[in-house]
Amino acid sequence: KIFDYVPGLSWLRLRESVEQFSSTMAAQAFLHVEGHHLEVLNYNFESWPHVGFPRPFYASSSVIIETFEPGQIVSDFLGHYDELADTINNGEPVQYKVEEVSAEVETTDPQSNTPIVPVQGEVEGHDLVPLPVARFLVTTGLGLYLKMLLVDNLMHADLHSGNIMLDLVQSKKRQPTSVKSVAIPDKDKGPSRMAITLVDAGMVAQLTDLEGSVFVGLLASLGSGNGKEAAMFAMQFSDENQITLAKETRQHFTDDMIQLFRVCCRGYGTGVDVGEVLRGVLGLIRKHQIRIDANYATLVVNILCTESLARRMFPNYNLLDAARPLLESYRGMCYTRSGLPKPSARRSSFVKFWLSVMYMKKRVLDGAFFWKEARQKRLSSRNPRQAIN
Repeated sequence: KIFDYVPGLSWLRLRESVEQFSSTMAAQAFLHVEGHHLEVLNYNFESWPHVGFPRPFYASSSVIIETFEPGQIVSDFLGHYDELADTINNGEPVQYKVEEVSAEVETTDPQSNTPIVPVQGEVEGHDLVPLPVARFLVTTGLGLYLKMLLVDNLMHADLHSGNIMLDLVQSKKRQPTSVKSVAIPDKDKGPSRMAITLVDAGMVAQLTDLEGSVFVGLLASLGSGNGKEAAMFAMQFSDENQITLAKETRQHFTDDMIQLFRVCCRGYGTGVDVGEVLRGVLGLIRKHQIRIDANYATLVVNILCTESLARRMFPNYNLLDAARPLLESYRGMCYTRSGLPKPSARRSSFVKFWLSVMYMKKRVLDGAFFWKEARQKRLSSRNPRQAIN
């Protein structure tokens, strides 16, 4: 408590931060809490056949028994391809098979029988990942994050790649061991079925309607390239900011946000690096001593994890542009004309229905994007020099 009175440290509210952290850790130590989280998350995603969570059979404060879920940790999966890329860059043959990931990786274009990756020059791990697998991971990862944020108000609080399991199933090898799967139409370019399972649900963030609306407002301001609006939403990351922030501090923070957006965030369709922008926002929050509550910190960290996974898996996929149909629709229905959130509107049945329609639109746009990428990949495979460049 003494740190609350130390000049330069009082704005951190260290005692409250430690209390929040200890509460979160204590909840994770009681395994029946994790069992409850798993039941709720499974219910929320029961209509998503390709996304699942372990199902608890029994849970007490010290013991939890869950279903066995097949798959490989995504961080290990990506690490395997990084090692494979290093091997190729060191002069090993291009033709290869990856048995460890339960899927045979195609190294040639079935139409032209030419290598998908160049036979010489530097390659990276994401160059070797089958396109259907990359598409599935990045689009599903963004989709489940947006669902938890826009619809469920319950966010898995630890969405790094070490807590995501990927199950790749070749129809000739075995049938899916879980109903949580989705068919992939082009079996010549990847596994016939894929599914992901999220584990370690001991920590979740139960969002209020206001918290969800404020954070969506921040993301929407990235899409519009509006630094002033982003500053307004960032200053709502804690109720204390409305009391403790001086008018001069508010203005300086807003001016710095406008400058940040002018440099690296010009809105949809401009290749915004979400990770770079959010890290810049966090830097300004620290600089101007803006308070940020635990749930908002969780939301920021999770979108950074999602962006990092997408960039490592398929760098050309832009999360902000992909989320545009959902963010713009939510913005139009759940905010006033002046840009202030209407938290109660997000519970409307029409809003949930319309967001589901916009998610289908997002899937169509994703399909068009990856069709173009697949076409470009085939063209590049016929021209190794172009592929290297």
